[in-house]
Amino acid sequence: MYFGGIHADIAGWSDTSISAYVPDELPSDTYKVSVNGAGGQSAGDSTFTVNGLGTALSKTGWTAKASKLSPYATDVLANMIDDDTDTRYSSGTGQESGQWVEVDMGKAQTFNTIALDSGSGTGDYARGADVFVSSNGTKWTEVAALRSDGQQIEAVTFAPQTARYVKVVNTGSAGNW
Repeated sequence: MYFGGIHADIAGWSDTSISAYVPDELPSDTYKVSVNGAGGQSAGDSTFTVNGLGTALSKTGWTAKASKLSPYATDVLANMIDDDTDTRYSSGTGQESGQWVEVDMGKAQTFNTIALDSGSGTGDYARGADVFVSSNGTKWTEVAALRSDGQQIEAVTFAPQTARYVKVVNTGSAGNW
């Protein structure tokens, strides 16, 4: 996939949508996009709107916990917040409604988007989830609901919130982790 002359790798696709890893140097705007098949043949052009996620918050001092821990030594909670796309956290079990992950950002921060990245495991995306925020880790306010379209990276946007904690509660089920 190309944004003008800038190459972008495809993260996932369906019959109705394509998601791509957008190069950092590409500002928010509407672009003419051309898609080429594996053999280089053109699959057509269209427009694509790039919505920036904004500046990522510093993750210094952040911690994570979850309702289920993986039995696999490489799928630890710290991977959830390490900014390394080659690592991941997983529960090590199929998805069930009610499973959750929680991040303590160490202090209250203002934000309006979270990104859920299911990594390279095909099918490991959340089927649905509710997003909650809290200032104390006890009283939670729901700010968004995710109804996934099966993409590897799901950006969940909501009204700006100032909170210390974020919790994502799974509302779907699947055999995938």
